[in-house]
Amino acid sequence: MTRLWQPPIPILAIVVDGQPRQFTWQGRHYRVEHIALHWRRRVWWRGIWRDYFKLVTRNGQGSVLVVVYRDLLDNEWYLQEVYD
Repeated sequence: MTRLWQPPIPILAIVVDGQPRQFTWQGRHYRVEHIALHWRRRVWWRGIWRDYFKLVTRNGQGSVLVVVYRDLLDNEWYLQEVYD
């Protein structure tokens, strides 16, 4: 099952070379183990310009597959989807 967060949830991300390496969500730290997919989406007529990442992450309770993105207009990071 996939949980799509609308609106997306702001997260605090640690970034190296433009790619997320760790992020904090709901007070928990998630370390990025693998970037499964990366894509850029730009919809100029709607004011959307984002870098998306599908990530395999790990916290103290196990692995979690998520989709996060960086809004290239405001340079903030958001959690979009969580896969169970």
